[in-house]
Parts: sequence; structure tokens; C-alpha cells
Amino acid sequence: MKYYENVLLINSGGGLGDTLQFIPIINFLNKEFKIKNLFYFSNKNEFFFRNILKDIRPKNLKIIDFLEQDFGFRINHIFKTQKLLERLKIDKFNLIIDNQTRFTNSIVFKSIKHDEYISPCINYLFSKPFFVIKKEKNIVKRVFNYFEKKLEKKINIKYNIEIPKNYTLEANRLIDKNKKYIGFSITAGNPSRIKHFNLSEILKVANFYKKKFIPIFFIEKKYKKIINKIKKEVPNAYFPEFKAKFRFKNPILVTALANKTNFCITINNGIMHMLSLSKTKLFIFFDENSRKFQPLSKKVKTFECDKKKIKINTINSNEIINFIGKKI
Repeated sequence: MKYYENVLLINSGGGLGDTLQFIPIINFLNKEFKIKNLFYFSNKNEFFFRNILKDIRPKNLKIIDFLEQDFGFRINHIFKTQKLLERLKIDKFNLIIDNQTRFTNSIVFKSIKHDEYISPCINYLFSKPFFVIKKEKNIVKRVFNYFEKKLEKKINIKYNIEIPKNYTLEANRLIDKNKKYIGFSITAGNPSRIKHFNLSEILKVANFYKKKFIPIFFIEKKYKKIINKIKKEVPNAYFPEFKAKFRFKNPILVTALANKTNFCITINNGIMHMLSLSKTKLFIFFDENSRKFQPLSKKVKTFECDKKKIKINTINSNEIINFIGKKI
């Protein structure tokens, strides 16, 4: 097992979904290598490992929170990289993993003193050591492709996480072990793009399965109109997060609850990434960019609207049911 004293992991995104996508990478690094300090930096200065993900934060993960927002986007940031090392009181990083593809950012981040550097920018041209690898569209696979080449072995990417016992106990309290459940995540975080189902059609799906399963909806309370419509049209709909104790209301509970379901149906949103870390079967309906954000777990099945040349809000209930039925 190779020892690294200081590793820097750079997350080019800043949202919760971007952070959750990095968990399989973080878990792999800590399993494959002996790392003393795993430094983590997000371009958007969103550090969910400090709050809602703190209960699954690795002990060696240290957050870099003193850099300006979008550090690396301007070439003059090169002159600030030495101060980064001085602030951390280290001479260099043994390994830097920079999972973005912008030319300027790569120049800035590679200027930080290091032994090894990984970046998919220009098909890994900046990487040290350099290997001839074609850049993948999938953000997670970009990192694993490099390590497969470097380590000369096939890597089984694992998405499951170890749920803290108190979250499992809370999920057990909320879920009746004598009943069967399926999960739904149907709201999109970005209202400027259509990436969600037609509400009436997905509720028909919930009603199709309601005789065998209790439909769980993972949804925030702010979606009042949608929640009221669900309650009106799906009589046995269940919202377990609403009954959860306050200290457990975070993404870890969603993953713990998903572990109790037979399968889940979701669109491309932040909750999708929470569900992908569970043990359940997951059916994802992508509007576009599925190759970039798709979880790589074998239990995940993806309906790719762009390949079928349709919009996600035009999919009817029969199409959804038929896709799931063929995979169960």
C-alpha cells in the first residue's frame, strides 16, 4: 500500500450533487492508499462535509476553506499557490487530483508544488506521470480510468457507504419492516431547465405500484403544491423525512431510507446522488448529459432521453412502467 502524506482533491463543482459524486473517489483513495492528510477544495466554497455530510466525513479529510471563490479560474492565481502551501504548513502535495478540464485551471493547479498530478484536461496531457488516455464524459470515471492505467488493474467502483448506526435506527423507526416500499424523487433543483417528469404521469406510476408497495416521496417541504397534489392523487403516499427527528434531516437519512426500499425512481437531481449511495436498485431518467453524471454502480439503470430524442416531461406512465418492468 503506497503512502501519501498530503493529497489534494479538487472538486470543480460546488453543489451537493457534485460533492456526493466524489464520495466513491474518496472511499477508493482511502482504501487503496495510506493517506495521512486528504485535503479537499471546492471551487464554489461549498463544504458539505462540514455540516450535512459531517457524519460520513473521513477522519483524514481536511477542508481548504480560505481560498477565494472560484480559485484557479484566473491565470494570476498562479502567484497565490505558494501561499496555499505556507498556510497549510507543508512543502508540497504528494498527489493532486484535479477533476476538471479547463485549460487555465489546470495551469494554475499544476503550478502547486507536487510529486504526482492527475487532470483529464486535454486527454490527461498535464498529468504526471502521463498516460495516453481518452477523456471520459463521466466525471467519476475520469479519475478511475487514470488509476486503472497507473495501477494496471481493473477497479470495481463502489458506491455503497457505511451508514452510521443512529441513522439506520432512525430509518428503522420510520419504515415498517413488514411492508414493502418504493422511492420517488421527482423535483429538479434548477427551475431554468426542464429535467423533471410530467407530474400527472409519474403519479400514475405511483398508483400503478401502490397495491404492492407504499410509495415514498423524497421531497422538500417547500414544494407545497406538488406535495398537496401527491397526497390528493396517491392516497398511501408516504413522506418519511417529514416525520424524522430534526438532527437526522440530511442526505445520510435519505440513503438510509433508500436502503429499506425495493427500488427507487428518480430524475437527475441532488437526491439521485444520495440514492446512488444506497443498496437499492435505482432507475434514473435523464433529460440530457447522462454520460457525465450517471452513477457507475451496477444496480443503476438509466433511461436516456437524449438518445431517444424525447423530452423527459413528455414521457408517459406506460413508458416509465415498461422500462422498470423489463429491469426488475
